[in-house]
Amino acid sequence: LKMARGSKEGPSFLHPKNSQYSMIRRPDGKHPPLAAGIKLAIQQVVNHILRPSVNYVGIQGLKRFANSIKNWKEDLQGSVKSPYSNKIIPLSKATFELIHGYVETWGTGGAAFRNLYRMFLEEILLLPEIKEGPQAWTGEEVKIIEDVIPMIKNSADNWTNIAKILKNAADEYDKDCINHISVDELHNMALCIVNEEEKLFTKLSKIKIR
Repeated sequence: LKMARGSKEGPSFLHPKNSQYSMIRRPDGKHPPLAAGIKLAIQQVVNHILRPSVNYVGIQGLKRFANSIKNWKEDLQGSVKSPYSNKIIPLSKATFELIHGYVETWGTGGAAFRNLYRMFLEEILLLPEIKEGPQAWTGEEVKIIEDVIPMIKNSADNWTNIAKILKNAADEYDKDCINHISVDELHNMALCIVNEEEKLFTKLSKIKIR
């Protein structure tokens, strides 16, 4: 965590600059049962994905991204200052590199988030508090977690594949990278992610605090 807080990966405006956030106990020392707290955390993510307050995040944001791919050949013309340096580079190359970063390396979207969330869901199944104790989960709720883990892994793999295609095009073809991708293929891959995630987060929405 110390290394992550001091990370210099990605554009400078995204550097964490050693920011640190801590949780503190309530003065009375009380806390909700772990089983209930995990459900609340899941519902917050579900709401952010399925019912976001703005249309450029969650499922709506994914749909906008998927649909934008079809227009990349026209929209990603021209040049822009590189977010990594003062060099002027093609807008297409800058876009491909930024998407790869967000999805795979320094960002919190794409495969980066989904692999972390998959590990969170896998850990839930190992906690004894989930199956016994205050507000223990039902067998159906545990089954939902088991069902969505491979779904979110598949989604993460699709994000990684999109990122690799863009990174390879940017690295190998540089200024001409936009002409060495298939927007139809990428659009279809993104739509697969949308459909998969709409299903899996709808499943997770059935896990509620009783």
